[in-house]
Amino acid sequence: MEELLEAIRNPFFIVYISVLLSFCVVSGSQQLGDKVELEFQAFRLQQYELNGNIIGSKTFRVQYEAVSLSSKALRRCVVTSWRDLTGYTNLDDLLANSVGALLIIIPSDLDALSPTDKTLFSELEHKLATARTELAVYVTYSSPEASAILSDVQSSSGTAKSATQQLLNSIAANTFQFTSTGSPSTNALTYKPNNIIGRLRSSERNAPTIAFVAHYDSHAAFPGAAVGADSNGSGVVVLLELLAIFRKLYDKPATRPPFNLIFVWTAAGKYNYQGARQFIEDFQSDTS
Repeated sequence: MEELLEAIRNPFFIVYISVLLSFCVVSGSQQLGDKVELEFQAFRLQQYELNGNIIGSKTFRVQYEAVSLSSKALRRCVVTSWRDLTGYTNLDDLLANSVGALLIIIPSDLDALSPTDKTLFSELEHKLATARTELAVYVTYSSPEASAILSDVQSSSGTAKSATQQLLNSIAANTFQFTSTGSPSTNALTYKPNNIIGRLRSSERNAPTIAFVAHYDSHAAFPGAAVGADSNGSGVVVLLELLAIFRKLYDKPATRPPFNLIFVWTAAGKYNYQGARQFIEDFQSDTS
């Protein structure tokens, strides 16, 4: 504080501040142009009901000042990149009402990530997809504007070494106020799984039954992040091929195996395999 007062007594202080303000205007225009208002699309974490539990982001409204992940974020909107969030050890605490809102910037092209980064991103997406929070949690794709905002927020939220530096940082920094638009959904998504079942029957009355099961749907916490090719497009293709092969054997009595086959494409694979659970319950009910 004494250092700050001494700086204010300096006769060149007012001149220095004037020059600094002019520099701020020029510096800000280089990153974001002359715009005083920016609009970009962001996706709120999906909210759905699973076994009576509401999962996802409950709140949609955002009207907070933007701060970085390392700052004091009470009643603020934390802006962070997905990579910084992967190394954050207190993600659960962050989502437990310790901040006002959370905006996560993710890559615009997920296919361009390295195998290691894809694994890290998938782990983070899984945590967000199964999180339960009262906060407004949004995700937006990387863009020049989003990167500029993140850079400014990180610079202004850094820890200053002195009171004078803290004052200068507050003057030089661009302040961002985030406001959400649009109407919220009135209810959480209640998913009703619809399974697809195919059967090949043996000619024997009490033949045992073998079931081949794969879930056919994919899901992610936000659009574009669902890895459908291997979760579970590959499993769906395998079951179709198996059905085509065994169908030829079951067409002729001489080659028909002594057991029944059931091919099940289940829904809600990402909802804790609710479709598979429904199939098992229905099968047990039919055979009891």
